[in-house]
Amino acid sequence: MRRIVLLLFALGAFAQPSPIDPKMREAQQALGAGDCVRARAALREVIAADPKNYVAHLLTANCFLRENDYAAAIAAFHDVLGLRPDASPAMLGLIQAYALAGDLAQRDAEIRHLLASIKARKISRTIQFVREQFDAGERRVLVRESPYVTLARVRYTFDVFDAQQKLAQRLVLVSRDADQVAAGPRRFSLVSSPLTPDAKETTSRVYDRGEPAYAQVIADVKELLVGKTPSGRYALTAVPAVVDPFPITVSDPSDPRLAVKRGHVAIEYIAHSCFRIHTPGARLLIDPFASRLWLGYDFPSKLAADEILITHPHYDHDADVLIGHQPPPWAPDVRVLRDPGTYKLADITITGIHGKHAGPWGQEFGQTNTIWLLDTNGLRIAHLGDNGPMTDENLRALGHVDILIMPIDAKYHILKEPEIEAIRETLRPRIVIPMHYRIPDLETSPDKPDDLGEIKPWLAAQQNVVELQSNVATFSAATLPSKAAIVVFRHSPRVSSAPR
Repeated sequence: MRRIVLLLFALGAFAQPSPIDPKMREAQQALGAGDCVRARAALREVIAADPKNYVAHLLTANCFLRENDYAAAIAAFHDVLGLRPDASPAMLGLIQAYALAGDLAQRDAEIRHLLASIKARKISRTIQFVREQFDAGERRVLVRESPYVTLARVRYTFDVFDAQQKLAQRLVLVSRDADQVAAGPRRFSLVSSPLTPDAKETTSRVYDRGEPAYAQVIADVKELLVGKTPSGRYALTAVPAVVDPFPITVSDPSDPRLAVKRGHVAIEYIAHSCFRIHTPGARLLIDPFASRLWLGYDFPSKLAADEILITHPHYDHDADVLIGHQPPPWAPDVRVLRDPGTYKLADITITGIHGKHAGPWGQEFGQTNTIWLLDTNGLRIAHLGDNGPMTDENLRALGHVDILIMPIDAKYHILKEPEIEAIRETLRPRIVIPMHYRIPDLETSPDKPDDLGEIKPWLAAQQNVVELQSNVATFSAATLPSKAAIVVFRHSPRVSSAPR
C-alpha cells in the first residue's frame, strides 16, 4: 500500500485543479485506507470523464495487483502502456503481474522489452523489477532483480513475508566495492539486510569466484530459510550483470589529469555549482550534484577527483542525497569534506568558513552553508555555495580573494541584486565566476528548475564580461586582469540532459 500511495503522490503532486479532482482525492483517501474497491470505483468515474487519464489508469492497475487479480492488472497495465509506451511504472507493474501470475514466458518477453528500453536510454538503469515469488514453508519470498548493478550495488533482493503477510526478513545479493580485491573476479555477498535502524547487517555467504547463477542464489536462500548454512562450490552465472562504475573515483584512465604548470590553477566548470579545481598536485571537486533532482540533467558518468568539498546538503550541491539508504556516487577512497575547518590536500590549503544558506531555502538542515576558500599556487579562490548576504565575520575570514565563484541568476534565486553588488564591492575579486543559474540547453522544461533564472539577462547589464568557449580556463597570480572581470564558462560536454 505504501508503494501505491507514494506512486499517487509522485504522479499527482503537480497536477492542476480540474473537475475530476474530487474523485481523485476520494481515490487517494481510499488507497490510504487500504480500500481498493472504493478507490477503483472513484477511478472508474475519473476514467469515464477522462479516458486518457494516465494516473487513474496506473492506479487502477496497481489496485488490481494489490488485490491479486493478475489478469485484470495485466489488462490495466497494457491500457497504461497504450497511453504512454515508455512509462516505466507500467512496464515494471506488468512484469510483476506476469511473474506473480506464473506466466513466465510473457514475463520474460516484458523483461526483454524493459532491457531494450534501458539500452535505448528511455528508462534509468537503476530500476528493479519483480522476477518471481516462491514459498518456503509458511513464508512467501518475493524476488526483485536489478538488471544493472548501479550505485546501490544490489543484484537481487529477497523479501521474506511471514504467515500474516508481514515483512519478516530481507536478504540481498550485493557486490560491494569495499569487498573487491585488486585482481581476480568480482565478489558478491548474500547478506541479511536490516529492517530496523538498530539492527545490523550480517553476511550469510561470500561468492569470491564471480557472480553466482540465479538458481544457485535461490538454492542458498532456501537453505538459509530452513536454518542451514550454504557451503561448497557454486555455479557461476552464464551472463554476469553489468556493474556501473562510481562516477567519482580517484583514478580513472578515461579522465586524465590536466597538465597544470607550477604557479597555475585550472578551473573546470561541470555544471550548476559544480567545479573541479586542478593544480599541479591535486584535483578538487566542489558540489557534485544529483542527476535529475530539481535540475533536469545528469552528472557525468565518470569523473576523477582526489577530494570533494560540499557546501550544503541540497541535492543540487550534494549527490549523496540518499545517505543511509545507498552508497553515494563516489568511491570509498575519495575523502569528502563538509564542515568548517582547515584542511590540506597536496598543494592546496582548504579553509571551510561557517556561513548561512540564503533564505528561505534550507530550513530542514538549519540553513547552514560552508564557504570554501582555497589557497593554492599564489591564488585565493572562494566558492560561496548558496550563502546568503555575507556577515562581517564571513568577510574577515575570507580576507583577500582573487577569484570569487558566487551564485548569480537573473531571477536572483539565491542572492538579490544589491547583495551581489555588496559582496563584489567588499571583496573586490579580480575575477567573478557566476554559478547556480539555469542552463537552457540542458533543461528540457521551459519553466524548470523552479524560480531559477538564466545568466545572460544579468550579464547584459555588466561590464568587462568574458564568455569562454570552453569549460576549462587556466589562471595564475601573475596574469590576473588589472580590471575586474566576469568570466562565464560553458558547461562540461560530459553533462547531458538525455536519460542514461
